Amino acid sequence: MPIATDGGYAAVRMRVVAERARYCSRHSVPLLPLQTASAGPALTREFERLGDEDDWATIAASPVQRLQELNARLRHEWQNRPALTEAVTRAFVVADGTVDVVRAEAVLGHVMARAIGGGHPTPHQIQIAAVVADIWLANLTAWTAATRHYRRSLPTAPLPDRTPPS
Repeated sequence: MPIATDGGYAAVRMRVVAERARYCSRHSVPLLPLQTASAGPALTREFERLGDEDDWATIAASPVQRLQELNARLRHEWQNRPALTEAVTRAFVVADGTVDVVRAEAVLGHVMARAIGGGHPTPHQIQIAAVVADIWLANLTAWTAATRHYRRSLPTAPLPDRTPPS
């Protein structure tokens, strides 16, 4: 996680991780991508951490208010750590359907179901939470792509002519 937080998606390579862990020399580990293998567990840990951070089942009076509070916290977390968000989201998209990614989705769905159900969600509320979690993850993916595009185009975007008319 610290490597992705500092350097984003491109930084998460087997060699970089091995060097950071002082596991081996520079020449003993090839440049194999680690992004896909680490996406699911990283997301699972982040969602579990955020789920344990507060009692989302009692943070507000209504299910809508609780879900809004949880959504605000999730959004704050990901917007304030853009390199980590990009690394995990891009890897998450590539690894879609793997056991680890399905687990991460389930953890987010569970946290949202607890918020919707006030701690004891019904089967119907669990289904609703799964849909909300899917939509949330889709929006996160779209936000990451838009942010990446914006950062790439910003240095080359033409500046408006601000010269006063003569």
